[in-house]
Amino acid sequence: MLLDCHVHVLGDYSKTAREALAALDASGIDRAVVMSDNPADRPDVRANTEYVLTLARESGGRILPFVWLNPLAGDALDILDWAKDAGIRGVKLIPDHWFPYDPPVLPVYERIQALELPILFHSGILWLWGDTSRQCRPANFEILMEFPNIRFAFGHVSWPWTTECLCVINKVRHLRRQRGLPPQQAFGDLTPGMPEQERLATVKFALDFVGDEHLIFGTDDVVGGGGYAKNVIESYGKVFDSLNLSQETREKVWCRNALRWLGEEG
Repeated sequence: MLLDCHVHVLGDYSKTAREALAALDASGIDRAVVMSDNPADRPDVRANTEYVLTLARESGGRILPFVWLNPLAGDALDILDWAKDAGIRGVKLIPDHWFPYDPPVLPVYERIQALELPILFHSGILWLWGDTSRQCRPANFEILMEFPNIRFAFGHVSWPWTTECLCVINKVRHLRRQRGLPPQQAFGDLTPGMPEQERLATVKFALDFVGDEHLIFGTDDVVGGGGYAKNVIESYGKVFDSLNLSQETREKVWCRNALRWLGEEG
């Protein structure tokens, strides 16, 4: 099974669930996390989220809807409560002009933890105009250790700060084990970001350093796309072949770790 943990809408609300599923089928993807639109571009978060909720309801469980939230918005907690009741499966956050440890963000984490939702963070270089990337460095996310029941993923394995990302994952794993907690709280999302020229070395280092239980896979495609997703999957397939990865490790990266991140498997 292949679970794509990183699919966008990006302003196109024309695609039906049938078209979305046809694109997944064409790329060999069984299930996909689909995020609502960026609230910086489309401020009506409820309307954005209703679209991905509709896709999910009509997909037979293959589309997993996430709400893209601005945690500094005055209605962020209300949106979370509404979205959870409506069937949302997780939260997308981009530290855009805020740091993950900023005090106003902490009540949002508290609510996410209470609602038992995972988080997909953008981490690494942020391709927006101006001074945005420094908020997205992976060491900034260590505050999530204070919310031990939140499972979170570093989008794009924080490229180009991937080594820092893996160090944080290793730290979280090690210190949680010392406290008798399940070690899999932090995950590295292999979604590009990372250029193709660096994928082999990065995946090898990640597996050697943090093991095969902390990596998940995504494409960064859009709903109803498919061609780009297929190319990304083929690229990583070649990387996995070059590393002679076992079938068990491939299954973890393609799907099983994501199911743990989503809370579907213990």
